[in-house]
Parts: sequence; C-alpha cells; structure tokens
Amino acid sequence: MLLRMRKEEEEVKQVEEEEEEKVRVLVVDDSPLDRRIVEMMLNRCGGFFEVIAVESGVKAIEVLGLNEGKADCPIVNVQKIDIILTDYCMPGMTGYDLLKAVKENNHPGSIPVVIMSSENDPQRIKSCQAVGAEDFFS
Repeated sequence: MLLRMRKEEEEVKQVEEEEEEKVRVLVVDDSPLDRRIVEMMLNRCGGFFEVIAVESGVKAIEVLGLNEGKADCPIVNVQKIDIILTDYCMPGMTGYDLLKAVKENNHPGSIPVVIMSSENDPQRIKSCQAVGAEDFFS
C-alpha cells in the first residue's frame, strides 16, 4: 500500500513538472476556425506548448489579469502566459489595442506579443513594432 502511494505521488509530480516545462501560449482570434487552426498547429509540436485560446482582446485581458482594477470585469482565469499570438483585426479590442495594454501594464518582464493579420499593411506593421510587437505575420 505504501509503495503504491509513493508511486502515485511520483507520477503526479512528474506530470506537474512536465506541465511547468511547456510554453504557455495565449491565442487570441475572433475567428473560431483561425483560432482552432493555430491551436492545432501548436499542439502538433510534440507537446511543447500549452495553448489557451480566447475569442477576444477583452477575454485576453481577463486571462492576463490586466483588468484587476475594474469592478465590472471579474477576472476569469489569471494564468502565467509566456507568449501571446493575436489577430490584428477583431471587433471591440483590436490586436493592436491588446498589444498596447500588455506593454503598458505588464512590465518589467513584458510578455512577447506576435500579431497575425491577413493584410500586409506596412503602416500597420510599423505601428505594431513601434509599440513593442515581437513579430508580425501576414
């Protein structure tokens, strides 16, 4: 009995260590199809990523815990995120707005933000990079 309990404890510890080693990626896209495609691509990378997918910049703000001061916006799930992949064009809060909020509120160790867009607009790319985007995929 004691050996079985130790073995179970070791298995739980091993699973927890494996989860800690994964890179936690927050995927933000209003398109369910695009969000699912990005999630599937990341999940196919040998279990290296843990993907948290949300449908809006507002939900991303909640996951990141950047809305703590607002009484009307309860924190749904504050999690440690290693990188954010966000669509640029979304209703309400754009990817650019999310980028600015992350860079303004998450210092000194700001979370890297990568912007995704179907439009290759040089001005948009420059604006995002000026605010601190790590990269811009179009």
